[in-house]
Amino acid sequence: MRVLRNLKDDGLVENFSPGWWRWVDCEGNGDSQALRQPDAQGATDDLAIESVNDVAGGAIRAEKEVGAGPECVYVYFNPNDRVLAELQGRDVWECKVGRTSSSDATHRILGQGTRTALSRLPVIGLVIRTEDSAALERALHSSLRLLEADVPDSPGSEWFLTSPSRIEAWYASYQSALVALQGRSTRDA
Repeated sequence: MRVLRNLKDDGLVENFSPGWWRWVDCEGNGDSQALRQPDAQGATDDLAIESVNDVAGGAIRAEKEVGAGPECVYVYFNPNDRVLAELQGRDVWECKVGRTSSSDATHRILGQGTRTALSRLPVIGLVIRTEDSAALERALHSSLRLLEADVPDSPGSEWFLTSPSRIEAWYASYQSALVALQGRSTRDA
């Protein structure tokens, strides 16, 4: 643990999820390694270092990204929920709408235990890049609650009956509303 703290102090690793650390990509090539923090006895369940892409099987990527900024709001769901909605002729299903101050939604989502809580890797349907993920998430959650889109009896307060396309449409309208509040036309923005 002391070694990890020292590496963190030197800016070489970051703690992206409880018990998980990764090397900071100092060269900017997108390559990173994940480290499993040892337990009190020093064991790591035979897992010492593995590629971050291996943690997700390389299969979890956002279907769509919009916006700009270092933080993000994300929409993810169990792929079976979307299939069931399509079979039933619905265009909404249970989606988790969350945020991270990191630019990497994948690690945030995997850090929530989705690898063990879901039967399949989740689908990240949408990532909205932003300068202030807390404010954007608060506005989005408030809008969804006004529509009473909360999932009843969900294990958390961030599950809504919606879809990535609806969230993307809301975001586009939200951006237009901000421009209008600033008193500029969309051509000036």
